[in-house]
Amino acid sequence: MTDMVKRTHESMGAEAGGVLVPSVYPFQDDRLQGFSQLFPVYQGKGAARGIAELSFLSAAGMADEVRSLGYTVTLVA
Repeated sequence: MTDMVKRTHESMGAEAGGVLVPSVYPFQDDRLQGFSQLFPVYQGKGAARGIAELSFLSAAGMADEVRSLGYTVTLVA
């Protein structure tokens, strides 16, 4: 599924000529818990806060893996 999401984002980004909203997809036991997208931000504190807030869904759902546009991070306790 994440490969399909990555291809769609790349295609949409190329057509729109812009940068797409960063998204994360938290998994627990290979089951997708949902997804989270970064709100519109600029440089500075707003961007730092937005990036930190992307982790909230993963943390709340106790995800053991987080995927984002072709990247996978395995979390260990």
